[in-house]
Amino acid sequence: MNLKEFATMLDGREYPFTLTQEEKEFAKDANWVVVYNDSDDNMEFRGAITDEVGCYGGGFAYITKEAELLVNECDDEACPYFRELMGDSIEIEAVDKHSWEIKTSIPHETFQIIEDGELYGIGIVFDRNNLGVKNG
Repeated sequence: MNLKEFATMLDGREYPFTLTQEEKEFAKDANWVVVYNDSDDNMEFRGAITDEVGCYGGGFAYITKEAELLVNECDDEACPYFRELMGDSIEIEAVDKHSWEIKTSIPHETFQIIEDGELYGIGIVFDRNNLGVKNG
């Protein structure tokens, strides 16, 4: 199975979105990361990275090319410590408009999450081996 086929398999699932244990293990073994929003305040990472980042009302997560998810201990993006830590990290954004959408320059595939017949959000799946590659 390739990345696109995996994203297609996830497409159209109902909120609250979950991966099966087998899907989590498959993604981890393939070195793939699934990113999606859970409720109105968390950006979830599953597969080769398992973590969450708070993003109430929208927000950002930063990941290094070495696949380290950066956490801002200062709770302030202007914090000099965090700015230095960010370096040339890659931004992953959770956009909260009419529905959630995960955006990034990392090459990825998308899938839709549905709630009560309406679009709840758009998640992504990316290959951790592509963190040094940008779309465009």
